[in-house]
Amino acid sequence: MGATYTTARRIATRGRLSRLRPRLSPTPPPRDALAALEEVQRRFPDSRYARDARLKADLARDHLAGKEMSVGRFYLKNGHMLAAIERFRVVVDRYQTTSHVPEALHRLVEAYTAVGLAEQARTTAAVLGHNYPGDDWYADSYGL
Repeated sequence: MGATYTTARRIATRGRLSRLRPRLSPTPPPRDALAALEEVQRRFPDSRYARDARLKADLARDHLAGKEMSVGRFYLKNGHMLAAIERFRVVVDRYQTTSHVPEALHRLVEAYTAVGLAEQARTTAAVLGHNYPGDDWYADSYGL
């Protein structure tokens, strides 16, 4: 009887507290934040806020690319090669200016090799070598 009473009391208290708690708007998704920063840059290019918005937009892009890389690595580790390829392609296509592109290209070489697309893997490795010749990711891809 004690457990039932405690559980019922906890549920009742939670219900009262939720009515008292103010409703907060949800945090906007990162893509919305990126769009807002780009709008500041577009609408007020000569303001003191434009430079700050540009830096924060670059940081937001880097975070979005990092999230795509994290999900892609998960798929790669669990053997879902096509899903991993899609995630790494997003990084290469949408976030070309971020620090995640060399790793994305390397992971594409890995995934293409795993599914038997040797020509695609060689082409991607060549792009990696041409754009990032001294990078550690290129050395790792060359080893594959």
